[in-house]
Amino acid sequence: KDFDARPYRPGRLARLIDARTAGRIGVLGWTEVGGAVSQLEALAVVGEGKLQFTGNVKEHIKESCAVAFTCLKAKGQELGIDGLVTGMDLHLHFTDIETTKEGFSAGLAFTLAGLSALRRQPLFPRLATTGAITLHGDVQRIEGIYEKVVAARLAGVRRLLYPRGNSADVKSLAPLVTQGMELFAVS
Repeated sequence: KDFDARPYRPGRLARLIDARTAGRIGVLGWTEVGGAVSQLEALAVVGEGKLQFTGNVKEHIKESCAVAFTCLKAKGQELGIDGLVTGMDLHLHFTDIETTKEGFSAGLAFTLAGLSALRRQPLFPRLATTGAITLHGDVQRIEGIYEKVVAARLAGVRRLLYPRGNSADVKSLAPLVTQGMELFAVS
């Protein structure tokens, strides 16, 4: 069966990202047919400070994940995870493996999911994000914000983090698109 052709089932993803589980976050993406929301899970286990990434991903996603992990290591003391990030292995996994992921805009989600897993503190329920990240933790502007916000709304996302550089794009969205969501520009 072609998984990409399945009809949209409202609320299914919302229930998954609603659970108060450390390391779990919604990731906004862009596809040829519109926006998408994927669930990302992060798990920190005792180890040597290594990174593992799975979930039907291509090279740009892997690069973005490596940048996020290096950012966490560089800011470890500031974030209160210095000993954790060097003594724990971090595994990041997209649970919806039926669709391939590509691009750099999941960097912010990787960073937040990793931080949540290392601290063993859940993020807000129904939280999703988009934004590329630099080695120093700066959040960079991304493309496809309209499609991503529409997908978030349809998936039941309640809080959405997006790059401050996309503020004008978000302000130009119709109220119907953003209704019922809190949108936060981050840098």
